[in-house]
Amino acid sequence: MMLKVIVYAYTQKIYSSRQIEKALWENIGFMRIGGRNKPDFHTIDHFRGETKVGANSNPHKVVWAKKTQKYKEKLQKQAEELLGEIERVNGCENEEYGEKNSKKSRFLRVKYLPMTDTWRLLNTHSAHGAWNMAVDQAILEHIGRGEAIPTLRLYAWDPPCLSLGQAQSFADVDVARLEERGWDVVRRPTGGRAILHTDEITYSIIAPADEPRVAGSILESYNRLSAALLQAVEALGLPARTRPLSVEIKEDTGPSHETPNPVCFEVPSAYEITVNRKKLIGSAQARRKEGVLQHGSLPLTGNLARITEALTFPDDSARLDAAARLLLRATTVQAVLGHEVLWNDAAQALVWGFEAKLGLSFEVGELSANEQSRADELVQEKYNHPDWTRRI
Repeated sequence: MMLKVIVYAYTQKIYSSRQIEKALWENIGFMRIGGRNKPDFHTIDHFRGETKVGANSNPHKVVWAKKTQKYKEKLQKQAEELLGEIERVNGCENEEYGEKNSKKSRFLRVKYLPMTDTWRLLNTHSAHGAWNMAVDQAILEHIGRGEAIPTLRLYAWDPPCLSLGQAQSFADVDVARLEERGWDVVRRPTGGRAILHTDEITYSIIAPADEPRVAGSILESYNRLSAALLQAVEALGLPARTRPLSVEIKEDTGPSHETPNPVCFEVPSAYEITVNRKKLIGSAQARRKEGVLQHGSLPLTGNLARITEALTFPDDSARLDAAARLLLRATTVQAVLGHEVLWNDAAQALVWGFEAKLGLSFEVGELSANEQSRADELVQEKYNHPDWTRRI
């Protein structure tokens, strides 16, 4: 286990024993590789001193200096430089924090080796629809001003909420049926069609437009993010795939005069995640001057056809037909696996997928006071206001 942890740390450009210890407490990737073991930095130092583990520039080639001579000449210089850097960093830490200050140093950031490609991880759990959409926009605005780093947010909805695409007609909503069931309704800042948010995990990716993982065209960024989503659902045991389709994904341009199918999960989109030809994850993206926001839903359990109970149809026969079509074209995690997957397990898989596929390291964070305040404003001024929700 220790060797795997150290090798993984080297691939993430983490050489400090204290930073490896910190990662074992905070980083999902390290937790999975370490099997939840959490040795302190003294133990990590002792192991590295005894085994002399070195790493070359290719993370798949790890050399044990005691046992392997074949690559000794080629890697000797590099190994010495790497071990020297480890000693330098640990020396600086020991001087600043004290050699035996293990518990205090666990959550300290080492300023000598600044982490690159580190994003914030937010787990905001369940909230009502207006708040969820307000938080996504508040984060985007703060990222646009350079006041927040790129963020992966994971959340849920309470009560169940019907969300409409930015340009979708509110006439699609059967308000009486919605209120009868105690469901909420909100209009998203992204495009697409209606989704009933319940029994699911929702993710949002929010980053500056020049962040390499979301840069380029909408299709290019969809493709990159879909690769991470695919990695996540495969980690849950689903035989998923991405399916590029010959469709055009448009940026939000305002209302459409067409009358499209109102249900998101019945309509295919480019680089969708499918299982057995059924859509599994529905995502939507908005590109603004502040940056890029993509959020999407992974249904964990439940009857996806429930959404038809809150939408308008010419008659009951049309409603039943729409429900039947939806069940033929979309699915949930439980329907595929035959057993329920807990929300926390799905969250861990999503974090792992984004870390592994996109080369990210996440630090667990919270909304700043300014983000919280701005979200409160957006709830009142926009997402909980009929001028926005019923504007089309």
